[in-house]
Amino acid sequence: MPRELPTVVREAFAHSLALAAGDLSPDDDFFARGGTSLTAALMLTDLENELKIEIPVTALIENPTPSRLASKLRAMMAPRPGGGHSPTSSPSSASDR
Repeated sequence: MPRELPTVVREAFAHSLALAAGDLSPDDDFFARGGTSLTAALMLTDLENELKIEIPVTALIENPTPSRLASKLRAMMAPRPGGGHSPTSSPSSASDR
């Protein structure tokens, strides 16, 4: 059974910040909890690999909490009329992060 998206995102935040998932609330800010550009890049790469989507770094910058990022990712993954998924604002790459 696939894990729920909010759980996947929260666990990715916790892993990147070297915290137990239970030590992180859905409204904790990634950067306020000690996240850096490097940990952000690593976390987004992990999420991209798990979810099979491209995630621009701006998604995390604009949605720095697990709950907000999960909502953003859900919207990005939603099928669009006519097929496909919602576009990302820009392709992500390690150099963008």
